[in-house]
Amino acid sequence: MENKPKSDDFGTFLESVQRSAKPETPSKNPMRIMTTLSRFGTVDLLKLMAVVDIPPTELLENVKSLQAAGLVKMDESVKGGVIELTVEGVQMAQTIITSEEEQA
Repeated sequence: MENKPKSDDFGTFLESVQRSAKPETPSKNPMRIMTTLSRFGTVDLLKLMAVVDIPPTELLENVKSLQAAGLVKMDESVKGGVIELTVEGVQMAQTIITSEEEQA
């Protein structure tokens, strides 16, 4: 009599939880941040957080990724920090806004 291995129910469960925890569609938060910055110019980080309504940790992750891409710059010497678009960021934001207007 052969012993067939039982299916790994916990492994299957863990995979399904991990899949559901990861968003399958890309986040629109970086675009929201960029369009907000294009409207307001230089923005205090706390004001940006309130306007785009993104949790603080997620906002910082998005800002860091935009900063790494050269689209935003942040001045942390000011209390609370301020953030603004770079020249490349302004061009990208204009492209995003134009694309959104065409879709509307």
